[in-house]
Amino acid sequence: MADKVLVHDISYWQGDLTRHWQLFKDAGCKAIIIQSTNGLAYQQYFKYAADAAKENGFLVGSYHYFRQQIPNAEGTWYTCDPLKQANNYYNWVTKCGVEMDLPPVLDIENGGNPYLSASSIEKTLGHIERLFGRVPMVYSNPSILKGLAKTEWERYPLWIAHYADIPTVPNPWKYWTLWQFSDKITYTPAGSTLKKPIDHNWFYGSEAELLAFCAAGGEPPNGEPMEKYVRVKVPWLRFRVKPELYPGDTLVVGKDVILKVTGEKVTTDISYWPVTLDGYAGFISAGSAFTQLV
Repeated sequence: MADKVLVHDISYWQGDLTRHWQLFKDAGCKAIIIQSTNGLAYQQYFKYAADAAKENGFLVGSYHYFRQQIPNAEGTWYTCDPLKQANNYYNWVTKCGVEMDLPPVLDIENGGNPYLSASSIEKTLGHIERLFGRVPMVYSNPSILKGLAKTEWERYPLWIAHYADIPTVPNPWKYWTLWQFSDKITYTPAGSTLKKPIDHNWFYGSEAELLAFCAAGGEPPNGEPMEKYVRVKVPWLRFRVKPELYPGDTLVVGKDVILKVTGEKVTTDISYWPVTLDGYAGFISAGSAFTQLV
């Protein structure tokens, strides 16, 4: 298996983790993904956990639990509007004021959902992308996605939950980005007898590739890495931290420098390649007069 990085995901079920953050670090965990919202509800726990994870030096992400239907006060089920729940997700993450490193995530499960509609899920994914300005990840398990996922969903990085030696990757995806391989592994702080289970995930790539994925939304390598590189054709080219023209100083790379491409072209004011160079993630012009794929 290629390089991999340990990532934990948590929710309010985990409770106070004050005595656990260092244990996570000792295990090699680099990122924490936290439940933010559920349908039209939000989790107060998210702000506490996101702040604490940041303070303890972890990369931080959020996820939204998709609800196809929710019950009213009388117990009658009605459709949970896709746009409203995407708005709820974005608004709560924004209100909490903690900058997210990883892309947003839509958690698709059967629990609490009488059924699942691909159309409603697509509307939610699309609106999440518009609000956050980032392509969201899809979290689910192979059995759900097998009968639900559409060809167009391949553009959403896959976070697969499959407790097996090797995860099953459902169509239309060719590989996984995150793999939740266990929900049974526990942590026990010194002096305690309480074993707290924490979801364990692998990110498929190196730590540098995880950082690049966070910065640029690029796809990490799969079992057969699909690496792409670009060469600078002009005497110098600006290396930007975000894909847009902006005033002020920027880094500069020289002619014939080779940079690793970490994702698809990003078009804002002009087109950019998301790239990494010596561990730094950024963007350079994708114009044919300036760069060339090699």
